[in-house]
Amino acid sequence: MEPLLNLLPTDQGRPITDLHSAVIPNFRDLLLATLAGERDKNIEMESPTGRWLSLRILPYRGSDNNISGAIATLVDIDDLKRARDFAEAVAATAREPLIVLDAGLRVRTANQAFYRLFNLERKDVEGRPIYEVGGSQWNIPRLRELLENILPKQAEIQDYEVERTYPGVGLRTMLLNAREIRQGDGEHMILLAVDDVTALRQSAAELRKANEDLKQFVFAASHDLQEPIRMILTYSDLLTQRYSSKLEAEGAKFINYMIEGAQRLEFLIAGLREFWQLSERVAVPPTLVDCNQVLKAVLQNLETMIEDSGAVITADRLPLIMASETPLVQLFQNLIGNAIKYRSEAPPNIHISSAESSAEWIFSFADNGEGVDPEYSTEIFRVFKRLHPRAKYPGTGMGLSICQKIVERYGGKIWVEPNRGGGSIFKFTIAK
Repeated sequence: MEPLLNLLPTDQGRPITDLHSAVIPNFRDLLLATLAGERDKNIEMESPTGRWLSLRILPYRGSDNNISGAIATLVDIDDLKRARDFAEAVAATAREPLIVLDAGLRVRTANQAFYRLFNLERKDVEGRPIYEVGGSQWNIPRLRELLENILPKQAEIQDYEVERTYPGVGLRTMLLNAREIRQGDGEHMILLAVDDVTALRQSAAELRKANEDLKQFVFAASHDLQEPIRMILTYSDLLTQRYSSKLEAEGAKFINYMIEGAQRLEFLIAGLREFWQLSERVAVPPTLVDCNQVLKAVLQNLETMIEDSGAVITADRLPLIMASETPLVQLFQNLIGNAIKYRSEAPPNIHISSAESSAEWIFSFADNGEGVDPEYSTEIFRVFKRLHPRAKYPGTGMGLSICQKIVERYGGKIWVEPNRGGGSIFKFTIAK
């Protein structure tokens, strides 16, 4: 204090109003204002050495409670000031709207993101209770109650949803989070963060509507196409029965093309319906499923296919997992069926194994088949994606898409890797 006010030991006893400071040019005015009974003065300033100081002037009252002097204190707040400036700079540049409230829920400060989002100016916000800001659109009784509980109860607000119409902005949907923060001087404040999810909610609603429209189209189209397909197949069969002897070889071939095309369309529609039904199916609460029993059921379902191909299928001991049995049967059956279908010249050799991590189970279906070119390792999971001509491998191209849909419903992922000895290893994870 002495260097800033040019004080000497001989100055003791002089009137305080005689003090002058080149560093604090209005020091005398501040003293006089305090002596006149105005509010305590607290000023931050930078010293000649470049450090930040906090000057506080308090009235001194005698035994009669009258102001008879003033007490001036000077505190080095350089570290605190720089830390606070850093925090304020981070808040100011944050894209998320932030507001700092005092214990009375008055806005102490807000960042530019807040002013931009709600089309407000600083003079209309700072110093006012939050519930009076923006045409009182923040005057939400439940929100006010939650904010009032933060400091006395050391509570927090997490993802409290608010939907309001703000002047000049329109309808906004927001998630609010708030917690206590403490200033360097010990003052307790509230940091309120605003996450504007309006666009996200609108996009989600539009996506739900688009999915619903697409679902209705798929089901309507598949239903409406069934009858024409049946007519094509029926009359194609009648043509073959009644006029096959009168048709040349080329005519019979054309009829056969027509029948095959109608049958493919029938299979595609059935596959598409199955895919959408799987997407829309209400999730059954998971239960403990023995994957060894799932595999046993699949091998029974594919018994004829296995015998005809001479396939050898082996498996390690598989785990018990939390899932639903029916989708797992479909998943296992699609993968094993594909391994048999896309076999090489050698009899199919398929091995199923599993591994465990801290968060998930990892299943592997290894085969010695034709393998998958790494270039197509992602595309094969797309709906209707085929890598082979229909004449060689009949099917809809839906099997792996359905596998992916099942795996994703259990929080996992599915992919394919080359098998070192030839063929492929299809792997998928199931969350624990």
